[in-house]
Amino acid sequence: MVLNGSACMLATNIGIGTQVYPKNNIRRPKLLEHLQDMLAHKMCAAEMMVDANLVPGQRNPDAAVCLKLDVYREIFEAFIDGFAAYRPLLTQVKVNTLTV
Repeated sequence: MVLNGSACMLATNIGIGTQVYPKNNIRRPKLLEHLQDMLAHKMCAAEMMVDANLVPGQRNPDAAVCLKLDVYREIFEAFIDGFAAYRPLLTQVKVNTLTV
């Protein structure tokens, strides 16, 4: 995809003066806390599932990678659900990057 000059200018200026989560905010957004808790819980569950299917002393790295990738997909989907205004853009990112 080729960007025209104005789109390139916009892409280089994004982030200047715009913050979704201000750095000086002491309290984290509830969605962020929820997603972090969800990630920690699901990663722990994924590790337990991989460990439960092990032959002693062996680990299947492919199974671990697949389970972790599924966790990240779920977290990203929950993130998309939390931002209805950004849903079309985030869905496009998901479709073009997370489909393996």
